[in-house]
This record gives sequence, structure tokens and C-alpha cells, in this order.
Amino acid sequence: SEEVNIMPSSTWVHTSYVSGLIAEIKPKTILDLGIGFGRWGFLCREILDVFQGRMIKETWQAKIIGVEIFEGYLGDAQQAIYEKIEVVDAITYLVGHQGDVFDLIIAGDILEHYPKELGHQLLDQVYRVASKAAIICVPIGNKYPQKACLGNPYEEHKSVWEATEFQGDKRFTKLQCFTEAIKGRPYLVALIDKRKA
Repeated sequence: SEEVNIMPSSTWVHTSYVSGLIAEIKPKTILDLGIGFGRWGFLCREILDVFQGRMIKETWQAKIIGVEIFEGYLGDAQQAIYEKIEVVDAITYLVGHQGDVFDLIIAGDILEHYPKELGHQLLDQVYRVASKAAIICVPIGNKYPQKACLGNPYEEHKSVWEATEFQGDKRFTKLQCFTEAIKGRPYLVALIDKRKA
């Protein structure tokens, strides 16, 4: 099977859909887990501040916190968009924030980097800490092999996820499947919407 090394980014097939969810949820506080390049931070900033007429940093209202385990991905662009970036494992960060909740948590392309048991622990912590909603973006099936790359040992994919695992979990209120444009691989966006609970 073919190995893919295009990180720290992801397929774009779901970007418009997730952007629509962000605009609909209108979170004031956002936690972006595994920011990589920072796509979700940039889009949250654009949707929640710039599109609202707040183009100057001093006028921004959305509080966007990023978590990234690999410091080598963090540059001036990410530092400019995120209010704060913590260099730590996502589960460690979530467990350590017992009283801290976020309106929206985005876990984009992070589950597959954990062994399955730890991936489930991450989902449990995301559910606990998100006050309004969480968006989980994950490649589906075994067509996404990846080893460590770009000098980052954490890029390795350590688990394979299937859509049925999310369909059977009542925490997820909406599932949207996509087919990647270039290679035709399946991809899933799972929504936890506590506002409808």
C-alpha cells in the first residue's frame, strides 16, 4: 500500500462543510487539537472575527487555543492567529483542564495518531470538555497509511477508524461522509452537538 506524507495538513474535501458548522455553532471559545498547519484556527478566526468586521487583532473576540505536540510545526503564522498554543499531548491537555470548558473543540486528523484505546480516551475527554459542540475529522479505513515524517515521530498513524464506530456512539449527533477528491478515499466528520441534548 502507498504511504502518504503530506502533513501537517489534511484533505480539503470537508473544509467547506466544517466551516459551515463553525459558522452555525458561533463559538466564543475554541480548542483546536493537533493544529498542524493551523487550518481550523485560521478558518475560525476568519469566520468568527474577520467576517464579522473585526479585521484588526485588537478587536478579535473569539478565543482560539491550539494544542500541538510537535513544536516544529509552529511558526509566526500560527502564533498570530491563535491566542495561545500549548505544546503538549492532546489527552494530557484535556485531562489537566478539569474546570475549563470550550464552546467548540475541533479534533481534526488526530484520532488516527493514537492507538485505538487512547483514541477512545481522547473522544471521552473531548466530550467532557466541550460545552456546546465538538467536530471530529478522521480518515476512514485502511487507505491512509503513514509513518513518521517531516522529522515528527507523532505523524505515524497508529489506528484505523470505521464509520460504524461512530454510528453506534450516541454522543455523535451527525455524521457526514466524504470521498477524497484525488485518491477517492473515505473521510468522516462527526459532530457532537450538546445544544441538542
